[in-house]
Amino acid sequence: MNDLVNFEYYRPSPAEFNHHKTRKATADYQKEDYVHVSCQFVVGEGNWQALTQIDSCVNWSDVIQVRLPCEELSSCPICLYNPVCPLSPVCGHAMCYSCALRFSDNCPGGDCPICHKPLIFSDFRPLKTYPRVSYKVGDEIVMKLVFRDRNGRIVCSAADEVETNSTTKIPNISSDWGVKFSNVITASPSQILQQVLMAQEEELKSQLAMLEDNDKETEPFIIRALEELLDKKDKCFNDMESALKVKSKSSPEEISESSCKKVHFYQCADGQPIFIHPLNSRCLIHEYESIEVPSHS
Repeated sequence: MNDLVNFEYYRPSPAEFNHHKTRKATADYQKEDYVHVSCQFVVGEGNWQALTQIDSCVNWSDVIQVRLPCEELSSCPICLYNPVCPLSPVCGHAMCYSCALRFSDNCPGGDCPICHKPLIFSDFRPLKTYPRVSYKVGDEIVMKLVFRDRNGRIVCSAADEVETNSTTKIPNISSDWGVKFSNVITASPSQILQQVLMAQEEELKSQLAMLEDNDKETEPFIIRALEELLDKKDKCFNDMESALKVKSKSSPEEISESSCKKVHFYQCADGQPIFIHPLNSRCLIHEYESIEVPSHS
């Protein structure tokens, strides 16, 4: 019995460790990696050739809006209600615009209430949600034949392969195909004004109109948010004027053709990362001598 009570676990010395076996197998988890994979980013117009590479990541300072595929956002960690005019920090946790302003004033340099990442108000970006079907086992999924460059990330429809070659250009926010299949889309100053800033302004005005008497302490932060949006709209108008001047002087943009080998595959028609297994692709090639199935089959 004394042997059991006085039991001591033998701990080997550091010299006895086999460092090849005790080495950590996985890297540390980074919340930013999840945001980059699960969200869609809107950036301004410019030369984004580097973002067409498969391993490239968007610089957070270049992001204008973050789009998240979900039915409903989780509650704001500050007010515990559904976020109104939500903003997203680098970690991806949504907050109300007014709550983010209040938090930055009361806790400057504070951490995120959920993941404890440092929060800087200049890093907050407008957040927009859009619905996406959640498939279950047994559901019918429509697949579409698409292609991309072997080292690229821009996915294009195989039906337009002969007509256009847009694998070297980030799609625009007005392109339905680009919005579905690309996690990075561009927007002109006029599109940013209409689809981002004015949408935020409408949400804040609605929140201000529906404000209750017992919540008057939120009012100055909503007014302050509206004032910040006015400054952003003025800057957007200036960008629109300068963009018009540049377009009047510059020649039409030419899309360079890619010399990389193209990879064809089937992906879910609504852009979700659901693919046909390579074994099924080989069966298609064996049956039809091509990965493209004839329309009459």
